[in-house]
Amino acid sequence: MLNPELVIKTSNLSKDYKVVIRDPGLRGMMRSFIHPKSTIIHAVKNLNLEIFKGELVGYIGPNGSGKSTTIKMLSGILEPTSGDVQVAGLIPSKERIKNAHNIGVVFGQRTQLWWDLPVQETFELLRHLYDIPSSIYRDNIYEFTQLLELKDILNKPVRQLSLGQRMRAEFASALLHNPKILFLDEPTIGLDISIKRKVWDFIKKINRERQVTVILTSHDMQDIETLSSRLIVVDEGVQIFDGSIKELKSKYINKYRIRFKVNEEVSNITHIDGLSSSINICGKGNDLYLVCPNSYNSAQIVAAVMDRFEIRDINIENANIDDVVMEVFFNAQQSG
Repeated sequence: MLNPELVIKTSNLSKDYKVVIRDPGLRGMMRSFIHPKSTIIHAVKNLNLEIFKGELVGYIGPNGSGKSTTIKMLSGILEPTSGDVQVAGLIPSKERIKNAHNIGVVFGQRTQLWWDLPVQETFELLRHLYDIPSSIYRDNIYEFTQLLELKDILNKPVRQLSLGQRMRAEFASALLHNPKILFLDEPTIGLDISIKRKVWDFIKKINRERQVTVILTSHDMQDIETLSSRLIVVDEGVQIFDGSIKELKSKYINKYRIRFKVNEEVSNITHIDGLSSSINICGKGNDLYLVCPNSYNSAQIVAAVMDRFEIRDINIENANIDDVVMEVFFNAQQSG
């Protein structure tokens, strides 16, 4: 088997910001002006990444965790304070033009399309900007028009498009020049579920068939769980996990949930005979929730509940990705 191609590599990558501290009030403002004080914010700390061709990586963390700063260093917008970074063999901040030809970007809250131009004319401008060969441009326009259902909007000015239409055009524009790497920052924010599914299908197809490496940052855990084969979690600029979602769940979550639909009001239920006190019980209306350690046999738990209640429905739930990520952050803060 051939060794996979390494497309992104960082070694002890760090980015610091100097922030001026201003005291409150007019007097404080004058004092800060005469005797300025500052502090250093460590946005990214000693980040070591290896991402290979064709991977689809979820890069997640809370606000202020360093995600956007990392993407800006990988795309060449920011220069690192220290450490090394290579993207497709290039140093992004020193070879910005070459790096731009290797990457595509889609930002859910910002557009790279010309607001007053029809979509087709925007594509033509990008063709000349990236010097895309005619055959590649023609083939990509045809394929993206079919996959993203762009035919009816090609001649519309961007300002007249709905959010869903604009995002489909954004994906096409980001991929016209056949980039090796696609950076996605909140790509489905504000989209309804039907449009989200079209976007998900398109991302998976491009990743699978063209081997485009995709780096996805999102607060929408549906995006992460649907798309990502690998997950990197960062908090306060520090990488705290790198692996599959399955590995993340098995490492950090050792509980499961059982939801019972019963025939009586259970809001005040806190104890059921035959169940250990280590099983958390919560009732709401006719819904009874039990959070159980993985070591406990679910059949025995169900039997104990059936002895006490008349049950209409049972659902055993694995921990969802939101729960898992919250526990990762909690454990990281506790160990820190």
